[in-house]
Amino acid sequence: MHTIVAKRMSYLVGFLVFLLAGLFTEVRGVNVSRKCKYSAIYNFGDSNSDTGTTSAAFTTINPPNGEVFPQLIFPTRNCDGRLIIDFIDVALRKRLPKSVDFSKALYTIDIGQIDLAYSLFLNNNDYQSVKASIPSLLSNFSQGVQQLYDEGARFFWIHNTGSWGCVPRTNKNYKPSPGDTDSAGCRASENEIAREFNKQLKELVDGLRTKLPDAKFTYVDIYSAKFELTKNAKDLGFADPKEFCCGTIESPTVDCGVNAKEASRLCMDKSKYITWDGIHYSEAANKWVADRITNGSLSDPPVSVDMACH
Repeated sequence: MHTIVAKRMSYLVGFLVFLLAGLFTEVRGVNVSRKCKYSAIYNFGDSNSDTGTTSAAFTTINPPNGEVFPQLIFPTRNCDGRLIIDFIDVALRKRLPKSVDFSKALYTIDIGQIDLAYSLFLNNNDYQSVKASIPSLLSNFSQGVQQLYDEGARFFWIHNTGSWGCVPRTNKNYKPSPGDTDSAGCRASENEIAREFNKQLKELVDGLRTKLPDAKFTYVDIYSAKFELTKNAKDLGFADPKEFCCGTIESPTVDCGVNAKEASRLCMDKSKYITWDGIHYSEAANKWVADRITNGSLSDPPVSVDMACH
């Protein structure tokens, strides 16, 4: 009797394992076939995500900018090559159709760092005043998202702000106060503001999911990726993160290529530097960060960029 029962249980367990295996295979097949077919990618952000804003708004950017990845006739970006958005495009290129449908496009947003830095400048380094300005900044952000939504945007890939307390040019020209450095050697007070901004941004994104239920929002923790890169630069094969590749150390502003290549200090190996010009990332650093964020490991919800439409 016990033998018969045992055999029946064995058959039942075997059948369930077979059924679950088939279900798992089917689900995996559905996931693969449902990878997003975005019609285009539109990026909204400051010069940390779109380093072409200077040339678009103010003046032409000279070599050695753009030497790794030449852009048409003349360089247009404060970078030696490609940006994070370029590597996101590489990850999706095979699935980007030629026709453009704005409702099926991916909208990447990366703001906060320049806003916070400028607010700190306007408020004479009063950190509490900068923190107090965060709700106003995010209110404008929310209005911008709403406007995009009203125009048909539905898929949002939102980066939080980076670890701007680690910007080499700022830290070289304005030394951190004693005790104001964190585990990565960055300005702790500025990174604290960045984390507070990111906390409130995440709360805002959670609210947008409720307010706009037919849109898909992916919150991407790019702060953690950039902080990790700075903290572990040597172990990851990069040079001292406090140094940068192009430009003069004495200048408080970006001067890489200002007087053309001959007047710029240029490093020997661009691929070893996290920062290209003291503010903007190098292509090598952009690729490292992009590899960390496109797979979904730093996202909420934890989805890769090619699944962020679901």
